[in-house]
Amino acid sequence: MKKTSKTSSKGRDIGYISASRTNQYLKCKKQYYEDVIVAQHDQYDGDEEIKDAIQLSFGSAVHKALELFWKEHHRKKSELMNLYRQQYVEFGVADPDYHTLGLQMMEMYWYNLKHNTPKRILVATEQFFSYVIGKDMRGEDIIAQGTIDVVWYLGNGLYEIEDYKTSNWLPSQDDVNANIQIAFYDIAFRSNPQFWYNGIEPKAVILSMNYLRFEDGKIQTEVDDEDRELYRKFFIDTYNQMK
Repeated sequence: MKKTSKTSSKGRDIGYISASRTNQYLKCKKQYYEDVIVAQHDQYDGDEEIKDAIQLSFGSAVHKALELFWKEHHRKKSELMNLYRQQYVEFGVADPDYHTLGLQMMEMYWYNLKHNTPKRILVATEQFFSYVIGKDMRGEDIIAQGTIDVVWYLGNGLYEIEDYKTSNWLPSQDDVNANIQIAFYDIAFRSNPQFWYNGIEPKAVILSMNYLRFEDGKIQTEVDDEDRELYRKFFIDTYNQMK
């Protein structure tokens, strides 16, 4: 039979690879096919357990409130609290328990900011990236795409990439060390000099998962040079399997 479909001769045009798509594919290939290929819909985050629309809206409201907070000039506690109240309404959360929980998370975030956070320079918030991570099996560009919640510069070539989490469970250090989202962000940040503070090349990148429901919810790790290249090959191989 003569092949007439671009899909049959070259594979699906999946557009790009992301951390959430990779997590979804590894978790359940059938669900990945239905959500990403057929419905053209990405999961909120493959590392989160989003069980219903309210949790999704709540996570979006928290992320947006923190994004806007860092774009404010004064950055007062009252502004942070009000921003969450506004986003709670904007995203239609409409659940009093989540309203209270969000305000508690903002309180804890503010306390840690004032008492437990070293001096640092804000580089970017909600930093979108889209770049060529490598070539696929046909020699075509593989686009890696995503958004980093916050990038900080700590001085002397040291950066911190922070990712906010609103889930109700706290992973172990081993879980965070093995999280592919962290590796994906590390590779993206190091591959894009336009993201660096004043063009300063990173000597080291700390990767922080900040679980906002917990008092000591920030868990940090790093990716070494050897693992970084292994992860890059892993993402390229996974993209080829997806396609």
